[in-house]
Amino acid sequence: VSGHVGAGAWRRALAGTREAWPAGARRRRRREARRGSAAARGMAALVNSSASSASSACPVGICQDGGAGIFLPSVESVLIPSTGPRVLFYCLALLWCFGGVAVASDHLMAAAQQIVSKRIRRLNRETLQFKSVRLWNDSLANLSVMAVGASAPELLLCIIELAGGGMLAGQLGPWTIVGGTAFKVLVVIALCMWHVGSEEVRQIRAFGSFAVTAAFAVLAYVWLFVIVSARTPDVIDVSEGVVTCLLFPLFLFVAFIVDCRTRGKTLADEQQAPLEKATMQEIASMELCVFQEHGQMLKDMEIVEHLEREFGDKLTRAHYRIDAVRSLVRGRRIPLLYEADRQSSGGKKKGTKVVKLPASEGQDVAGEEGAKAFVEFLSAKWSCTDCDEALELMVCLRGEPTEAPIQVQFRTRDGTATSPKDFIFAQGTLEFAEVGEQKSIIIPIGEGDVEEGQETFYVELYKPKSVGGDTSVRVALGDAKSATCQVIDEDLPGVLGFATDKVHVTESPKDQTATLWVTRSKGCKGAVSCCYVTEDGSATAPEDFEQCSGTIEFMHGQLEARIDIPIKPRRRVDEKAQFRVQLQPLEEGGAELAPAWSYGREDPTVCAIALEPDSVANDRLDRVTQVLRKRLARLEFSFPGYKEQFAAAMLLWGGDDEADEPPSLVDYSLHVLMLLWKVAFAFFIPPAHWWGGWISFFASLLGMGIVTAMIGDLAGMIGCYLDIPDAVMAVTFVALGTSFPEALSAPLSAKQDPHADIALGGIAGSLAVNVFLGLGIPWLIGSVYWDKTGLTKEWEDWVRVQKPGLLDVYPQGSKLVFVGGGFGPVCLFLAWIITLAVALLAIRRHVKSVGAELGGPRRALRSSSIFLVLLWVVFVSVAVGVVLSERGLCQLH
Repeated sequence: VSGHVGAGAWRRALAGTREAWPAGARRRRRREARRGSAAARGMAALVNSSASSASSACPVGICQDGGAGIFLPSVESVLIPSTGPRVLFYCLALLWCFGGVAVASDHLMAAAQQIVSKRIRRLNRETLQFKSVRLWNDSLANLSVMAVGASAPELLLCIIELAGGGMLAGQLGPWTIVGGTAFKVLVVIALCMWHVGSEEVRQIRAFGSFAVTAAFAVLAYVWLFVIVSARTPDVIDVSEGVVTCLLFPLFLFVAFIVDCRTRGKTLADEQQAPLEKATMQEIASMELCVFQEHGQMLKDMEIVEHLEREFGDKLTRAHYRIDAVRSLVRGRRIPLLYEADRQSSGGKKKGTKVVKLPASEGQDVAGEEGAKAFVEFLSAKWSCTDCDEALELMVCLRGEPTEAPIQVQFRTRDGTATSPKDFIFAQGTLEFAEVGEQKSIIIPIGEGDVEEGQETFYVELYKPKSVGGDTSVRVALGDAKSATCQVIDEDLPGVLGFATDKVHVTESPKDQTATLWVTRSKGCKGAVSCCYVTEDGSATAPEDFEQCSGTIEFMHGQLEARIDIPIKPRRRVDEKAQFRVQLQPLEEGGAELAPAWSYGREDPTVCAIALEPDSVANDRLDRVTQVLRKRLARLEFSFPGYKEQFAAAMLLWGGDDEADEPPSLVDYSLHVLMLLWKVAFAFFIPPAHWWGGWISFFASLLGMGIVTAMIGDLAGMIGCYLDIPDAVMAVTFVALGTSFPEALSAPLSAKQDPHADIALGGIAGSLAVNVFLGLGIPWLIGSVYWDKTGLTKEWEDWVRVQKPGLLDVYPQGSKLVFVGGGFGPVCLFLAWIITLAVALLAIRRHVKSVGAELGGPRRALRSSSIFLVLLWVVFVSVAVGVVLSERGLCQLH
């Protein structure tokens, strides 16, 4: 105490009590003083000397004469002479600077999102398509760049305090980290629970990753207790600083391994190009996936919403953080996709168009819509000679398996051949027990003479139905529902060739079949056969079609046979592609193939299949792309250049004139209050997309560092005037101010995201990063500095005041001294609190009545939230009590 008040103050205090002593006592006192020994006078001189040196070693308070911070005191000490108004001014200025930190964090998180969303395009040599490869794993991005962006105020405060204090460790930065951790893990999680509400729940998908992150957070604060209070009390050496920093890459490595095992992904997740950078062809491929997943009869806006949800960049912690900050400072907000989805699902939007798909995309090629089974002839053309007694036609059942039998009726119809002269009229019913079964129809041939080489009649199928009255089985007629039968006078096997040289197939979002017909001419006697094989062209297998080969067999009298080539769904916008199917003779017993030019074509044994874009689908794609581009432009959180960024800073809500309600007085007031920060940072920080986001990231850190230095000065001025230690200011007011953006963004993400990973995972990740980087970096810098500098007078005076016993332990200096005032035990207590909070979340997850970390029944929601808030009150009370009980010489005012 004598070191703080000084020897002169002690003499004045003694003089003031002299009058209260009796006269005899005063006389005896004077005699004892005159007869005082030299030893007594020497001891008094020693006491006065030590008191004087201790008084000179105590640093002058920032609000006292001769005291100064980085920016304060300034002109306000002259303009506001009274202490009360001056403290009020500093409090308001502190709140205003917290707003500046929020504005700077807006730019910082925008740059961080730009960095982690970096992709490169690589050619897939198997599919010959370009794929967009994400360079950053989600877990690494959230726990590194994103976490640094979210924890930047605390990190910068520690570094600035160390550098501004002559490389001597201060109290404001470390205690701000401890207080901010408690606020986030208790109060912010309680806000997330309450914001989700009792009618919804939010569960963590990757709970393993969350548990690992929380375990490292507990480890971080146990490690702080070890290095501050156990291993080297009140001293941070170089090895401890190195280990603290090295725990960060270890943390990232373990989190990455757990994330890969949980999600089954690798470091670079390959996926389609991001929507904002996708070409028309790439958007068409994404649209194809949407049709395959959700059906083909979708409206334009439904297609756009599915594309945004499934192929757009997933909303990250940065999106919610930016949106929350901009809602506070009245900047240009991000219209979150999940809000748009909820608004659009309530009813039909104005201007929404219904797209009718062509038959090749929306319906089955033939038959009744929705039919699953088809009855048709094996060939649409048959023939026989006038010498044959009968003609046999084959009918087959195709499609999906059915449980009930299928029946179909048939009948003959006259053509140039008439009944009963050329054939005998026939009709009847065929019954099929299973798909793939074939039935025959036998038509007797008459004894009439064939005129002019051939005569024709027809056989028709009609009235297909399911036997037993099972209406769930829908059956229809296929393409070959009518057979043309020819009676000819030639008695030869005939030759085989394709009916046409090219078949055009319009691409479809589902699997389809290209049907090629092989015809038999110049005779129909006997059974003949040949083989076929597909050949790649600009269309290749298996991406565009299935590689096929096989044998075609013609029955006696059969004039046509079909080849079905499966076509894969492939969405093309402009380009066309084709491949070929070629007939080849069998080595033994094969039919003769048609010679060149016999069908009026150069090679009748080759047929090309042309895959062509769908013009109707392209029209729809144009409409969808226009709407998509417009919506994605509003989802962009960065600005093209300085002009747009500066204009958005000047205008309320960033100039967005699509608000549902007119601005209120509060909106204008907040915009005016934050205008200086918004304009200053819009000018000082480049747009986020420049240089991949890195230049904006570091510029934002620099700007935030300036504001953080001002916060340190203001907190010091308030504490100095109100006689509040820096540690108490840090664990309460400063911690709340630096954590305020997280308190806004985490509940927003908890409510709007379908899972709790972003809200809770971001909080858990920042806890460990605050220690490993926020304290590891400045403590490593300080410990290395003093290890190289050695013993100095400043260090010796500082240690003599803070912890005189350390001079005996470290007579050569060379150590970074951090007398935390109970910092180590408070860190251990905080580790226990983090464990308790995580245990509460785990219990809520596994209790059947709740089943999730956030939300749930009203009783569980209310009790959990109140418990967390009360736990925070207990922690702050304990921390403040420990700080006040451990106040050193220079902290007694």
